[in-house]
Amino acid sequence: MSVSVTTVEIKQSGNSTQLIYTEQGAFFDGYDIPEQREQGTKFMLDKLGVELQNE
Repeated sequence: MSVSVTTVEIKQSGNSTQLIYTEQGAFFDGYDIPEQREQGTKFMLDKLGVELQNE
């Protein structure tokens, strides 16, 4: 089991947009590990990037 708090900031940066993603987590049972959470988050953000590029 784990729990996390995530903050997502979206800011204008010149002619583009900057996304700042911050996640703080606590892992309680030893089965859920930070690397798994990081992999899932990276997958999700990569998919978001693809969708935004297709617009």
